[in-house]
Amino acid sequence: MKLIDADLSDADLSEAKCLYADFSNSKLVHAKLCNTCLEFVDLSSSDLIYADLSKANLSYASLYDSDLGEANLNQTKLISANLVRADLFNATLRKADLDKAILINADLSSADFCDANLHGADLRKSGVLNTNFTRTILTGTCIEYWQIGSETNFNEVQCDYIFRTYDSENKKFSGRLPVNPQSTFAPGEFEKWIDVRKGALDTVDITFTDGINWQELFHSLQRVRERHPEAHIAIRSMEEVNGIFVVRFKVESEYTGDAQQQLNADVESQLKLQLAEARGEIRALERSLDNTLEKLSMASKYTIHGGVGNLADVNNGDMRATIHNHYGQDTDTILQKLEALREYAKSFPEEENEAIQVHLEGLGQDLQQAEKPSTARLKTRLVGLLGVVLALGTHIATATDFANNVLELADKLAVPTEALQPQLQQLKEIHPEFEW
Repeated sequence: MKLIDADLSDADLSEAKCLYADFSNSKLVHAKLCNTCLEFVDLSSSDLIYADLSKANLSYASLYDSDLGEANLNQTKLISANLVRADLFNATLRKADLDKAILINADLSSADFCDANLHGADLRKSGVLNTNFTRTILTGTCIEYWQIGSETNFNEVQCDYIFRTYDSENKKFSGRLPVNPQSTFAPGEFEKWIDVRKGALDTVDITFTDGINWQELFHSLQRVRERHPEAHIAIRSMEEVNGIFVVRFKVESEYTGDAQQQLNADVESQLKLQLAEARGEIRALERSLDNTLEKLSMASKYTIHGGVGNLADVNNGDMRATIHNHYGQDTDTILQKLEALREYAKSFPEEENEAIQVHLEGLGQDLQQAEKPSTARLKTRLVGLLGVVLALGTHIATATDFANNVLELADKLAVPTEALQPQLQQLKEIHPEFEW
């Protein structure tokens, strides 16, 4: 049976048998399909809004890109059905059987899945804002990138385990929780895990791939706070994995729902914009040349290339001993480079000077550890130092001398120049005369 592009609005097909029928692109608004057998039926791109599909059998049916908004699917069988990109907004699916159903990119917002079976369903990228999952079976579902809402209801949900990701190479669910394949969630454990995720809904995550310049970060945060006096924006946590940092900001306001999400989006975009401006990626920071030139006069004597002079004997004691254990004969050069960078920073504007001191303090702490710091860790610190120089733009004549000392320090710390190439290339664009 082929009814492609047919208009079956208000049609009564109750109790009918339509196995393998093709209803693609058809209009079934308000149609009655209760108790109908629609196994393997093609309903892709069909309009089923307000349709009554209660107790129908849609096992293995294709509802790809179809509109089922407000539809009644109570006790409907949708086993292994293809519901990719289906619109199920506000649909009723109480006690529906969606075992292994494919709901990728489906809009399930405000839908009622109370007592439904979603065992093994593919919910990747699906929207579940305000969705009711009361007593729903979610065991074995894949929830990669699903869009959960603070009002999504998981009361008494049944879930032994969940998959957080999809292995596209092997075409199977991955990232199981609990991780042990022989283990299952304890009663209430999944709900607690969900609550943590809900708690993160009012947060904004900013990723830093080249280390964190705390001066830039706090300066940017203050500007965004000034733009949003209606919200309390604060740093909630920070995580570091292999030199990549993620800073999570808590955004508290009187807003809820979409308004809160819009606020989060605004805060996120403005934080990124302010950080970009602070780094000089959008425009060089405006500085007073008179003040800069006055400070520069104090820095010329610290320019160091090639051989190392006899700067003040700094950082003796434990730090010297620890560095010597790790770097041997290069100890004096490393200490002198650190001191030279501190002195260069004194000629920089106040904010950049403070930022340099923070990075150098962190680097010093790394070098004092009993274990030799990893190359990735040291790279993060050095990239931070170069990031400050980039933020200065063309305003500081000795920026290239500072960068050269960073490179010489990197050499002694066995950090390959290739690891700093992106920053060095940007510096070359700002200062064409810079060579390394």
